[in-house]
Amino acid sequence: MKPAISQVFNEKATGIAYKVVGHSEKTEDIFAIPIFGGKATGMPEKFAPNYFSDVERFRQPDFDPYKIDKREEDLTDSEKRVRDARLVAIEKLKEDPRLLNPGWRNKEINFISKKTNSGLKRTAIFNLLKLWWVHGPDDNALLPKYENSGGSGKRKKRTTNEIGRLNEVPKKIVLLTSSDLEKIGQGYRTHFIKNPKNSLRQARIDFLATEKYKKEEAPSLKQFIYWGEAKNNYAETIAYRAGKITMQKDIRLLSGTARDNNFGPNTEYMIDSTIDNISMVQISSPDRYFGRTTLYPIVDVFSSLITGVYITPEHPSYITACLGLINSAEDKVEFCKRYSIEITHDDWPSNYVPGRLLADRGELLSNMSSTITKNLGIGISNTPSYRPDLKAYVEKQIHILQMRIKGLLYNNGLIDKNDAPRISQDSRKQAVLNMNDITKLVILEILHFNKNHWMSDYPMTPEMRAEIKEPTPINIYLWGISKGLGVVRKLDKHVMWRNCLPRRPAKVTRTGIELKPHHFTVVNAEHENILDKIRFSGKNDCEIAFHPSYFKDSYLLHEGIFYPLKLKGAVDYLNYFEFEDFVVDLNDRKTIHDREAIAREVEKRRKQMKITDDAQKRRAKKVDVNNAKEYRKDETEIQREKVIVEVQAPEDKVVKENDKSNFQQKNSPPSALPSFINDLQNLNI
Repeated sequence: MKPAISQVFNEKATGIAYKVVGHSEKTEDIFAIPIFGGKATGMPEKFAPNYFSDVERFRQPDFDPYKIDKREEDLTDSEKRVRDARLVAIEKLKEDPRLLNPGWRNKEINFISKKTNSGLKRTAIFNLLKLWWVHGPDDNALLPKYENSGGSGKRKKRTTNEIGRLNEVPKKIVLLTSSDLEKIGQGYRTHFIKNPKNSLRQARIDFLATEKYKKEEAPSLKQFIYWGEAKNNYAETIAYRAGKITMQKDIRLLSGTARDNNFGPNTEYMIDSTIDNISMVQISSPDRYFGRTTLYPIVDVFSSLITGVYITPEHPSYITACLGLINSAEDKVEFCKRYSIEITHDDWPSNYVPGRLLADRGELLSNMSSTITKNLGIGISNTPSYRPDLKAYVEKQIHILQMRIKGLLYNNGLIDKNDAPRISQDSRKQAVLNMNDITKLVILEILHFNKNHWMSDYPMTPEMRAEIKEPTPINIYLWGISKGLGVVRKLDKHVMWRNCLPRRPAKVTRTGIELKPHHFTVVNAEHENILDKIRFSGKNDCEIAFHPSYFKDSYLLHEGIFYPLKLKGAVDYLNYFEFEDFVVDLNDRKTIHDREAIAREVEKRRKQMKITDDAQKRRAKKVDVNNAKEYRKDETEIQREKVIVEVQAPEDKVVKENDKSNFQQKNSPPSALPSFINDLQNLNI
């Protein structure tokens, strides 16, 4: 079978391609033009019909690699004008079947170049025909190849003439040597790429100051920019100027989205916290400003549905993050009812536990977060530092929530330092909203977002496009639940809370459960046998789950059951962290005390050694040890007389019987004895 016109055959040994351009009218021979490097190496040649059928010698590509595939609307006016002019020049030749006859072809081309007013030379007409055969056969084969113009990547020849259009004021051309180009490349890298604060003009000035060029030999600003960019990598320039963090976060090409690894609702949640931009007052006392709140939104990655929210006056911590997670699994009808907002389950259907939780390197990076993984079966991942783009969905929700209620907060305690004038009112004095107010505002905004936010760029599957008429977060979420996708697991909020609490090992002693410096006991008396069972089992170790900031919420964990605990006695430390801080502070003070105590002990020892040294000087040559009893009697009389003289009252002073006036002098510290002892003394008992 004869090859079709425009069919291409590549010769494996030489790399030359042959493109079929016609068939012989009298025989079955075919005409093909040889092509190498995308250009015709000669005119069409005649081949036998089965010449290209040898598969070991020729390989046939699946498509014509030389065909120019451009749409008419994509062409510029200049390209169309050049193409149409070329078509006119060879219009009669390209359709004539005798064109493949070399004798007739040469005769006609000579006639066109000499006898007509085409203005084309013989060589130019041959080149147009080659373009027609190689890239055709269609009109776009004669399009100009502007992309090959200008010698891209090749340096122009040095000349003393000014390149480009003439300037009104003639200037001297500075010819740069290869050494100059290397210096410019290095100077561009040093003074511009690695110094983000420098402009191009200032970088050139710094370069000239460093290299000490003469005035008439200094490269121009255009030369500095051109050769600086040519000698350095553009991507490296952007990375250095913007910084590695900004490059990774805002500039780099995106290879995918967070949804690529999520196949249904509740597969992965994202959580983050931010300090809200509103000054707040107490609920009970509207005249008492207490600061700003912390906002925790939780977002489902698959649908962008906001599954939970927690607002607290506390600073971000592990416990506050856990409370936000618990809210995402809580029944939202009951939650909204606490704030006098009536909804149905379909208005906010998220009350499930996620399979994974993505957070930044903050609250959920501590060892306490392992409690969530072990007890609740929720995997926790943490993003690298300075990479909020890896949890972009929750970051965007924080921005949307704050921007949408920003107008309501104006003159109501809004903190907006970016837009506020330099002289503005104190937002603390404008504060009128309390915790209930801001929570209601955020809940209403979340309900509106979940139900009405149109996600036009959501990557919907054909099945989703057929069944989801309105691509809103709640519709996508409910569609995934109805199809059995993702994770559908519920937990009671009380169970979640107790399993989120951090745990510490403790000991059961006679005084109760000891977690220094505190002692706990069970709330219910019938559970006291549990303590005896642990204590007399041979190992008195146990485990306590407790709220680090509120010790009243503590539990004994034994055989998978939580037993409520209460503190014993008066406790000075309200929470575990206060005690840890006290211990650290106490150890620091002990280090200072020990340093001073050693100095005082050295001084004491020095005085003691002086006493023993003085005694050594009084040492007798011989000590009589035979009359010890008589010597003791003499020494006793001497010491007794000395003591009586010391305690004897002066001769002119009369002392009354049972006189207690000197028991406690004025300005002396109060007695350390219990009050009932003082009362007995006053009764003269």
